[in-house]
Amino acid sequence: MVDTVLPGLEQAYGATVHPDGISVYVTHLTNPGTVSVIDTTTNKVADTITVGIAPSGIAVHPDGNTVYVVNSQSETLSVIDSTTNTVVDTVTLGINPIGVAVHPDGGEVYVTNQGQGNPLVTVIDTDTNTVVDTIAMGSSPLGIAVHPDGDIIFVADFVDNNVSVIDTATNTVVDTVPVGIQSTGVAVHPGGSTVYVTNRDSNTVSVIGAATNTVVATVPVGDVPFGIAVHPDGSTVYVANQNSHTVSVIDTATNTVVDTVAVGVHPTAFGQFIGPLPSLTLSPASGTYVTTQGFDLTLIAKSVTLSVTGGTATLDDVDISASLRSCIVPGTLISGGQTFRCPNITGEFLGEDTHTLNVTLDLSDGSSVSDSVTWEVVGNTEP
Repeated sequence: MVDTVLPGLEQAYGATVHPDGISVYVTHLTNPGTVSVIDTTTNKVADTITVGIAPSGIAVHPDGNTVYVVNSQSETLSVIDSTTNTVVDTVTLGINPIGVAVHPDGGEVYVTNQGQGNPLVTVIDTDTNTVVDTIAMGSSPLGIAVHPDGDIIFVADFVDNNVSVIDTATNTVVDTVPVGIQSTGVAVHPGGSTVYVTNRDSNTVSVIGAATNTVVATVPVGDVPFGIAVHPDGSTVYVANQNSHTVSVIDTATNTVVDTVAVGVHPTAFGQFIGPLPSLTLSPASGTYVTTQGFDLTLIAKSVTLSVTGGTATLDDVDISASLRSCIVPGTLISGGQTFRCPNITGEFLGEDTHTLNVTLDLSDGSSVSDSVTWEVVGNTEP
């Protein structure tokens, strides 16, 4: 553990990370109506947003512009504009809503409602912020996650001790998978092959093969596991153990606990609480360009608290690293995204042919990010 952030005196419950890695949003279940916004570059609370009563589950839209907060006692969903950190809409939900997940294409939000004889998943259209469907569930749906391809939703049922598998094309339950006792949190491997479920009373994590919807491994963890998330590179799973006051680190290759980290009292971490991997995007993208076109090559680098220390580049297998170094500024902090421009590149300069550019930027932690593009440059046919 490298730092401790005090988002408030109230019980921190749900957590999610903005796609740019700069902001973490934390709900406070026992404090009516607040979400803390933590700046990851300083590890301090940068803003506090007023929402409904007893906010619990929280998720962010893939484009990063919107955050969705489930208010359990208000039975509503607060829709937050992340650029202003203000609530721009409120959606009425079912009884005792708690978990939330967003479809990978951003078109729908799914909320678990534990009901009182009417447990269900509410489906909300993100364009209109209206309820468009409800899906009947078992006794007490809690954690929820969407498969990366968007075709399937996984819902943990706290009372029935199983995971419901929902087809998003029909919004119907197509399978149920028995797991441990008091299944709570759900997370899906970024590759889509595996689903991980915390079992609160069994003190285990069930590992489900997504292709067969069967449990392929059971991993003992700490006391009262609750929140769970998978690292973006898929190598490890992190489990918050409430009564052990620890986080278990599971190696996904072996399905064994490889480390246990002591944290604060009663960690919950209900949501996707791990930030994105560093990335590099080259622009213009791969495509066809004419010899008379000119463009600025841009390198868009993103990471959290890291800076660029150097880099290498090849164009058609020729080392052009010296030219790259004239574009980037070593030591530049790239949290939230930094654009480096290499101006005045023209199709005429490249010549009619297929050209491949490979760029690698070195980061301050010793890691690196890479990207490549292929440009087909053709002659100008306009008169």
